[in-house]
Parts: sequence; C-alpha cells; structure tokens
Amino acid sequence: MFIRKTLTRRAGVDYSSHRLVRDERVDGRVKQITLINLCVDFELPLALWPNFCARIAELLSPPANGYSNQTICSAIAIYKFALTN
Repeated sequence: MFIRKTLTRRAGVDYSSHRLVRDERVDGRVKQITLINLCVDFELPLALWPNFCARIAELLSPPANGYSNQTICSAIAIYKFALTN
C-alpha cells in the first residue's frame, strides 16, 4: 500500500491529487488498485507517508472480499485524529 501523487494541468494551472493505492497480482501481472482518493488537500508531510500507509494497512486487516470505502475512510479518520492529538 502506498500513496500516489498525480500532477495534472488544467487551463494552465497545476493541480496535484493523492490516492491510496495497493498492488495486486492479476493473471501474472501486477495491477495497481486505487482504494480511495485522498483529494487535493492531503496535508500529511511526505516523510510520514510510509508510516501512514503501514498504519492504514494494519487497521484494515484485509477481508476476503476486499476493502470498502467506508472502512478505509474510517481508518484514515482515526489515523489523522491520532496525529493531531
């Protein structure tokens, strides 16, 4: 699990968005699956991204049918709350 930062340009203005992504092997190939869009306002410092991903993975022991957005959002909210307190 990792965070992908994507840069885009619209009407001459640069934007960046962040996504929580995991790798999955499908038919012998690695496929990257976006779990959730973390939005443009993702403010966690770059140095904390690995810890953030590890903690989210820990909070989300993978169920048999994959992750739900609600579970991921809850885990992210818990982690963000823990960072501020």
